[in-house]
Amino acid sequence: MSLVPEERPSRALDVITAIMLGLVSVVTALGAWQAAAWDGRAQEFGRDAGDARDVSVNQSVQADYAARTDLEASLAARAIADRREGQIDPLELALIDNEIQATLSSTTPGFSDAWYLWQSGGFDPTSAPVDDPDYLAGRDGFYQSYGVAGFVLDDLSHQLQTRSSVLAQAALVQALALFLIGIAGVNRVGAVRVAILALGAVVFLVGIVVALSSFGVGA
Repeated sequence: MSLVPEERPSRALDVITAIMLGLVSVVTALGAWQAAAWDGRAQEFGRDAGDARDVSVNQSVQADYAARTDLEASLAARAIADRREGQIDPLELALIDNEIQATLSSTTPGFSDAWYLWQSGGFDPTSAPVDDPDYLAGRDGFYQSYGVAGFVLDDLSHQLQTRSSVLAQAALVQALALFLIGIAGVNRVGAVRVAILALGAVVFLVGIVVALSSFGVGA
């Protein structure tokens, strides 16, 4: 049975309404899935950032302790080295060198090399082994790297949380679009129905723009 002319626009609007409802529903569901994924990653990055900061603080305390013990060992070895002055007995010199080596044996790896370099330079008063760049990198690099990692992970966590928040705002806009399209679906007045559908389509496009903007947050 063929449709009368008045029924054809109504049937076409029904089809358009159904398609728009389905499209908005799918887009809203995809946005919710992406927001949940970002939120999960944000929480994971947040936990990792906290762990990195904890390690950094712990290693920082150990580095401070190592700095004090290395300085004490440096001063003790320097005092022992002073006994070499005027000493000509090879056995006594060997004993002094062994005592210096034993004093430096418990220091941070790399510190003894810096100390012997300082000794070979005549114990330059303008420099000290505790200021040697290679020694400082070995002593402080570990906790500093974890501190940087914690900062980066925390920043990533905040970025993903912001993106998830933007998608939540887009979901609210899409919910409004669903509401308008739903009203259009039950309205039988053609002109009003078309106007509400058009408004719903505009709101839907606004929601798409808001959702797409979330991918650029923090980029």
